[in-house]
Amino acid sequence: MHPLDIIRLSVGVLALGVASYTDLRTRRVPNRLWGFVMPFALALLALQPFMEDRPLDALVVPMTLIFVLPVFFEGGRRTDLSEHVLSYPIWVVFVVLSIATLVTLLLLGGDPRGLVVPGLLLLVYGMYIVGLLHGGGDAKAMIALVLLVPFPPLDWDPMIRTPSLFPFPIVVLTNSMILFLVIPVALFLLNLVRGDLGLPEMFFGYRMPLRKARREHVWPMERVVGDRVVLVLFPSRIEPDETYAQLARRGRDRIWVSPKFPFMVPLLMGFVAAFLLGDLMAALVLRGILGR
Repeated sequence: MHPLDIIRLSVGVLALGVASYTDLRTRRVPNRLWGFVMPFALALLALQPFMEDRPLDALVVPMTLIFVLPVFFEGGRRTDLSEHVLSYPIWVVFVVLSIATLVTLLLLGGDPRGLVVPGLLLLVYGMYIVGLLHGGGDAKAMIALVLLVPFPPLDWDPMIRTPSLFPFPIVVLTNSMILFLVIPVALFLLNLVRGDLGLPEMFFGYRMPLRKARREHVWPMERVVGDRVVLVLFPSRIEPDETYAQLARRGRDRIWVSPKFPFMVPLLMGFVAAFLLGDLMAALVLRGILGR
């Protein structure tokens, strides 16, 4: 594996590992984590063209820096990206620099693929705006990954040799989504071992003492509607404190709950899988559906 690949893999695992740990414990990821990762990733992004004897391609880094800095460092320490809207002059500068960089690269014989970095950043913002990425923390993690691994590893030799369908950061994201599907299976097996039977709730949560559920990072899957206690499979919009109080008055001592499982954990798994295994989505589509 190329030294840059080893560094990027190590930094990514460390950053996403810390993010997963803090997200599991507090359901928050400190912004300063991405503040450390992003400059380091930009430094690697600037270094790679010189290592590959393509110094002209480093022109894309200042443009990326101008595009990213206002998003991360304006507006204090809030994790919600809605506080970090790029102003109109910054957008004008970004567009002008994008065009100027593209023209310069083409005229001087450079590789315009470097423009995939700001393109992917725009895609991440779009995914956040439309709700495909839930929360500023997940979006910032993806932005950091775009800067850290915008292209496939230099000496990429994954176990799955199927050609990749997407840019490498999107491979990480799709791998994460696929691996996220392991969670319902794990919950089902856990409930089966415990003897807590019930379909389909066995795939979505587990049973827990109500008193303990009040202190844990979980959503109650049961709620009181009229005179009945009903099951809710996707309970994220339920007001938990009020629901717990209503269930307690109904004498419910042990209830079904759904864990608030942070996406940072499967994102870490998807990142490692992308380096070692390859594009899982491509393998499923090309091999499973097309038989290739």
